[in-house]
Amino acid sequence: GGNVTGVQVAGINNLVHGTFNGVQVSGVYNHTAGTVTGIQAAGIANYTRSYTKGIQVSGIANVSNLALNGIQAAGIFNYTKKLHGLQVGLINIAGSSDGYSIGLINIVVHGYHKINLAANEVLPFNITLKTGNHHLYSMLLGGINAKQGEKLYSFGYGLGTELRLTKFLSINPEISTQYTYRGSWKYTNLLNKFTPQVNITLIKGLITLTGGPVLNFYYSNQDADFAGYKTTVAPAGYHFYNLHNNRLTGWTGWNAGVTIF
Repeated sequence: GGNVTGVQVAGINNLVHGTFNGVQVSGVYNHTAGTVTGIQAAGIANYTRSYTKGIQVSGIANVSNLALNGIQAAGIFNYTKKLHGLQVGLINIAGSSDGYSIGLINIVVHGYHKINLAANEVLPFNITLKTGNHHLYSMLLGGINAKQGEKLYSFGYGLGTELRLTKFLSINPEISTQYTYRGSWKYTNLLNKFTPQVNITLIKGLITLTGGPVLNFYYSNQDADFAGYKTTVAPAGYHFYNLHNNRLTGWTGWNAGVTIF
């Protein structure tokens, strides 16, 4: 009913109406109406109405309503209004952040939100959604080559960081991996990239030119061709490095495009 200092262990639920200092462990749910200093571990979810300094670990979701100084690790969802630390989960949401969010979807309301439209030597049209903050952002990628007889589709995930050099110039080292579809889902075709992307801001907060070299590593175990699709992802006319029984191919390519927002 009030404040707790120490350890709470329950099969179902721990509930504290005041502040909590220590360790909360439950099979389902931990709830603290005040602040938490320590550890919350639950099979399903942890909730702190105020401020958490420490660690929240759960199978489904963690919420530290006002702020988090520490770590949130959840199977699906993490949320805090102000992040000072690390979030690890499928979906991470923060109002503002000077920390790091690692997951499939990372949303920082007052953070990094950009859409990049680009072309490269493999796919003439690519779209990338970048969300997070300048320290670390995640990327959801998609690409297409609709040319007759050379169709190719891709989708993937990546991570990047922004290193600002001047007001209008930055370098964004990015790593990504994309599945490339060449007519059948039976095979594994992965295009892995390292991109030290150069950004030149034309209109702040609206339009940025992007481009630079790309180091590609393409792994494929596809040994059959399908009508209408590209027979190989690696483009002609480039110097290639063949590794791992010729299933892994490397080359240096390029990327050029525009970022909006």
